[in-house]
Amino acid sequence: MSQEDVKLLGDKIDALTTRVGTLETAVTTLMASAVRHDRTLRWLRMVGILLLGVALGSGVVKLDDVIGIAATP
Repeated sequence: MSQEDVKLLGDKIDALTTRVGTLETAVTTLMASAVRHDRTLRWLRMVGILLLGVALGSGVVKLDDVIGIAATP
């Protein structure tokens, strides 16, 4: 291989290494975001269940209403 070919190959490897590093950073950021969203959804689900329990316990909502809503797609 000529000196120019070796230099060109080295430049391509450096560019590929940079792209892989950028991709790794993007995937790590995406995974962290997914974890935060998962925590938020679990918190919202728990609050919804607690509010539904309070509404059922106080008599504001009847069990038949809840079953009707849950059965609706």
